[in-house]
Amino acid sequence: MFKFCKTNHKKVCLLFVTWLFYQPAIGLDLMEVVDYVLDTHPAILANEKSVDVSKYNYYQTFGQFFPEVNIRRDQNREISNNGPNGESEKRYLNASTDTFQLTQNLFAGFKDWHANRAALWRYMSTKENVVFNINSTVLDTISVYISVLQQEKLLNLAKENKDFFQKILANSQKLFESGTTDKADFLLVKNNLQNADATLLEAQKNYDSAVSKFKYSVNLEPKNLAILKTISGHISDNLQQLIEFAVKHNSNIQETEAKIKALEHELKGTAGDFMPSLDMLISKSQSANIAGLPGKSADIKIGVSASLDLFKGGQSYIAIQSKTAEKLSLTSQLDATIRNLKQDISETLLNINNTIQKKKSIEEQILSAEQSLQSYLTLFDYNQVYLLNVLNAKKLLFTSQNESIINNSNKLIYEHRMLLLNNTLISVLNEVYFKANQ
Repeated sequence: MFKFCKTNHKKVCLLFVTWLFYQPAIGLDLMEVVDYVLDTHPAILANEKSVDVSKYNYYQTFGQFFPEVNIRRDQNREISNNGPNGESEKRYLNASTDTFQLTQNLFAGFKDWHANRAALWRYMSTKENVVFNINSTVLDTISVYISVLQQEKLLNLAKENKDFFQKILANSQKLFESGTTDKADFLLVKNNLQNADATLLEAQKNYDSAVSKFKYSVNLEPKNLAILKTISGHISDNLQQLIEFAVKHNSNIQETEAKIKALEHELKGTAGDFMPSLDMLISKSQSANIAGLPGKSADIKIGVSASLDLFKGGQSYIAIQSKTAEKLSLTSQLDATIRNLKQDISETLLNINNTIQKKKSIEEQILSAEQSLQSYLTLFDYNQVYLLNVLNAKKLLFTSQNESIINNSNKLIYEHRMLLLNNTLISVLNEVYFKANQ
C-alpha cells in the first residue's frame, strides 16, 4: 500500500526500521512511522486477514455453477443355504455395483447467481471497512506524532522562558544590591521565575505523556521526529466540491452501500425459494454377480428432475422480512452517515480557515511582543523603565508563542482529518513524501 514498506520483503523492512531506531543521529519522518505501524499493527494485520476470508467466501460461490460428479461403489455379500440345484448347501454370493453420476443444476430461481453477487458485495464491503480502519489508524498515528512535536516545542519554549527569568533575576539582584531598585521588584521577578518553573514542570509532564502515548500506539521510540511536510495544496477550499467528492469516495459510505447491494441480492436469492428447481442427471452403473449369476451388466440413465418446495414452515418468508428490515436499517444508517459526513467536512474546513486566520493574528502579536520586549530590555539595562514593563512584554510573547505552536498543530490535524474524510489521506501522503524523497 505504501511505497516505503509495503513490499514482499517485510523482514528487510523491519530490519531497516530496527536499524533506524538505534541511530540516535537519524530522525524518523512521518511516512517511516506510518509504514512501520501498517506493517506491524495487530489490528491492521487482522483486518487484512478478514479481507482474505471474505474473498475466499466469494470464490466459493463459483462452485455452485459447476456440476457435481460422484463415484460410488456398492459391495454386497450374501449367505445362502440353497444350492444351485435345490439341494441344501451353504453358499456365499458376492455382488458389486459401480456408479458414476453427474448432476448439473439447470435452474434454481437464480439463487446461485444472486448468492455469487451477494458474496461479491460482501467482499467489497469488507475491503472498504478495512480501508476505513487503516485510514483511521494512520490518522491516529499522525495525531500522536504531531502531539510529540507540539509538546516538544512547548517544552523547549518553557525552558527558554525559565532561562529568561533566571537572567532577569540575576540582573535584578545586582540592581537591588547596588540600591538602584527596591526589594519589591526583586521579589516580583522571583515570583515570575517560580511561575516559569511550574510551567516548565507542567510542560515536561505533558511531553512525557505524549511520548508515552506515542510508544504505546506506534511501538517505537520518538527520537528526532522530523517536521511534517505541508499538505495544504491538496485540500480544496470549496466546501461543495469537498462534500461531493467525499460522498462519492468516503470508505464508510461505500462500505454501507456495498452492504445494501449485498442484501438486495440476498433478498432476490431468497425469493428463488418460491420457484421450482430443475436438475439434469446423468449416471452410469455397472454391476457384477447380481443374484449369484456370473457376468456383468451396465445401466445408463439420463434424466431431468424438477422439484418445488410447497411448505418449509415459512422460513423463506421470514428470511425475506428479516432482510428487508435490515436493508431499511442500513439505508437509514447510510443517510445518517452522509449527513454526519457533510457536517464533519463543513466543521473541519471551518476549523482550518479559523487556524489560518488565527495564525496571521498570532504572528502579528509575536512580532509586536518581540519588538516591545527588546526595546524594554534595552531600557531596562539602563534602568530607564520599570521592571513590570519587561515582565509584561515577556508574558505576552510567551503566551503568543504558545498559542502559535498549538494553533499550528491543530491546523495540521484538521488538514489530515479532511484528507481522511475524503479518503485521500494515504494517497496524498504517498505523493507528498515520495516526491520529497526523489
